[in-house]
Amino acid sequence: MSFGYNGVSPGYFEALGTPLVSGRGFLERDNADSAHVVVINETMARRFWPGRDPVDTPLRVGDTEHRVIGVAKDGKYRTLGETPSPYYYLPLLQRHEPSVYLHVRTRADPSTLVAPVLKEIRTIDPNLPVFDVKTLLSG
Repeated sequence: MSFGYNGVSPGYFEALGTPLVSGRGFLERDNADSAHVVVINETMARRFWPGRDPVDTPLRVGDTEHRVIGVAKDGKYRTLGETPSPYYYLPLLQRHEPSVYLHVRTRADPSTLVAPVLKEIRTIDPNLPVFDVKTLLSG
């Protein structure tokens, strides 16, 4: 079985406004030196742990056993009209991802932040490729 997933950093759920219905999100301590952890969505929790809270239960992802530390509200992962499906999140600090997305939460017009954010990225690494800059719908 394969499910959609995303590698995320600490603060991801807060930045996107995704509430956790149980447990916790990722912390800086969830890194390469700590036990493997995972956050799942509500649909995955209902499918594999019907009627109970899956926090602190094991979940095998590939060849590695992870501990469920949180359950996030279901979201839209590909399209606005999609049916909720099982989805999980892994901490970026525990795994290498060849490409990542930067999410920036703002109350200002997002278009006014593109240049300052790109400038900060270039300060970190002037050779880092940045592409497909766009906004997410909120609400």
